[in-house]
Amino acid sequence: MIQVRLFHIPRIRLAYVADQTVFNIKDDKGKEKRTDELMKIATSIRDKIQACREKGCASESLSFKEKLVNDMAAMHADTWIEGVALHTMEYSTKTKSDRPDHHVLDEAGNRNVRNKRISGDVSGVIGETLFSVVLREHYEMDEYSDYCHLIKPNRMRYPDFGIIKPSSLFIEEMKNRSVFTHYSNITIPCEVKTFSSFEYKPLDRIRDAADQLVSFWYSKKLTEGVGVICIPILNTDNGSYDLFFVWCY
Repeated sequence: MIQVRLFHIPRIRLAYVADQTVFNIKDDKGKEKRTDELMKIATSIRDKIQACREKGCASESLSFKEKLVNDMAAMHADTWIEGVALHTMEYSTKTKSDRPDHHVLDEAGNRNVRNKRISGDVSGVIGETLFSVVLREHYEMDEYSDYCHLIKPNRMRYPDFGIIKPSSLFIEEMKNRSVFTHYSNITIPCEVKTFSSFEYKPLDRIRDAADQLVSFWYSKKLTEGVGVICIPILNTDNGSYDLFFVWCY
């Protein structure tokens, strides 16, 4: 079984950045202002996640069968990798010393043996897959009709997923997180950013996630809406992944 802990981060005001009358991205000042605002938002998200990790938050512990994880990886992950469930278990339970050796040559020409790092590609697929599994199993959405992976338009940054038809459980969650009043029956954008170590420069990636949600809202001419930034973080202490749902409006 694949173990996942689900955390909910208090809501973040974000969609207003899509208002191009305030943040005109066609000029340098507008771009700079938008970037500054997104970095403030990213800092707030990072701090909320760190506080949640340090103090502990109310979380839900979930378990998923390996076959389900593999099936959802094949259907909803942007990159196809075989055996995602096995990778997930290996990554979340093994320490660095257990990983295969990697023979490298440094700049001085010295040979070294190091432990292989977790692949960024595999890590990203794991995060997208676990997000899909949570939507299907925890929120009881149909993986064929209720949500899907989004195609990115040309020259636009776009989030990973769109929730087309939220389930009653997901709607109830939006109400619990005080964002439902901003839901306008438009597809709910969701971006997934997976971390093997949250301590290593998280701000740029969180800012990119926020920017991808903003780009979606802007393309729909919305200045308010509901979105989710899902941040899965590898937790080798618990042999699991911690998924932080950042509720945005």
